[in-house]
Amino acid sequence: FVPGNHETDGGIEIFGQAMKNIDADVVITNLDFKNSYLLKDAIDEGRVVSEKITVVQDDKDPNKKYPVLNLGVMPTNLEFYLNNHNGLELIENCRLPQKYVSSNQTQKTRELIKKRIEEFKGENPNGIVVLTCHTGVNLADDIAREADVDLIFDAHEHKDETRYVNVTPIVAISQTFLKLVNANI
Repeated sequence: FVPGNHETDGGIEIFGQAMKNIDADVVITNLDFKNSYLLKDAIDEGRVVSEKITVVQDDKDPNKKYPVLNLGVMPTNLEFYLNNHNGLELIENCRLPQKYVSSNQTQKTRELIKKRIEEFKGENPNGIVVLTCHTGVNLADDIAREADVDLIFDAHEHKDETRYVNVTPIVAISQTFLKLVNANI
């Protein structure tokens, strides 16, 4: 699970409580773990992590398995949605609507993701990288152009569409999850 801007609609305290009680892996790669004291318990208990590695079996050859690196990015403009985000710090944040967030304002996030993907692919040449983001078109497209990511799920735009940047499929999903259910990638 990757939180988006709507998960903070009830305020920072309710968000923090939800992250303590959630029965799911919460992946926030762009979280500043050192300064996000609101999530300390969930981080310490391993419910909030920067990445999740899983293994999938080849559907044609049962002897082949592939490691999958799952990364997740919260909106880099959290300050636009949440006036008080004390205790929830991202590695970069700005107070702009998503359509005005520029590549310069997401550079640290993109560099972090690219570096982690390069490390993973160096250790796992046949590994798969899946990025789930709630950031909108700009950041998802930039990452697809800059990093060796195999699949991106993007939920911020509330659209059901699949587009390609370079060879990376970006599956945009809305609240209906229609594209996710019918994804042909």
